[in-house]
Amino acid sequence: MSDTEIKINILMTAIQEKQDRISELQQSIKNDQAQLGELVLEHTIAERACRHEQNMERGQQWKESDPEGYNAFLEEIRQRNQAHLEEGARLGWWDISDTGEMLAPPIVVDSSKLPDNALMAHVMAEVGIFPSVTQARKNGWDKPLTTGVFTVTKKKIRIKVI
Repeated sequence: MSDTEIKINILMTAIQEKQDRISELQQSIKNDQAQLGELVLEHTIAERACRHEQNMERGQQWKESDPEGYNAFLEEIRQRNQAHLEEGARLGWWDISDTGEMLAPPIVVDSSKLPDNALMAHVMAEVGIFPSVTQARKNGWDKPLTTGVFTVTKKKIRIKVI
């Protein structure tokens, strides 16, 4: 082996050792970042729990020191929430079911704008649940067109056919 080959082997070994060391340091950095993320998360959770506890104590103190004011405040909040729910329903932001559940407003489909021989498949394609009438028919929507409000898919999409 010549002197040049020996020097090349020494340099290649040194480069490999440095690359190994870089890989070790990169892994160490990843581990440290993961630990830091966990610590930040723990600190944030602890901080929020502490603030929640302080707010609960303040609420309890207020409840004990001024029960009438505290109850009046809660009643005002309840009335505001009820008013916002009712106004949202009036404006069409959502509907409220018989059980008081908030429902998304229905997508309205005018049956007069559909073909004369339209099926429910035409409605499903119109609102975009299926890409085509054929796909909707193949998925069981080959029934006659009926008016009313329907809730479909897991997303509970509401459709109103008029």
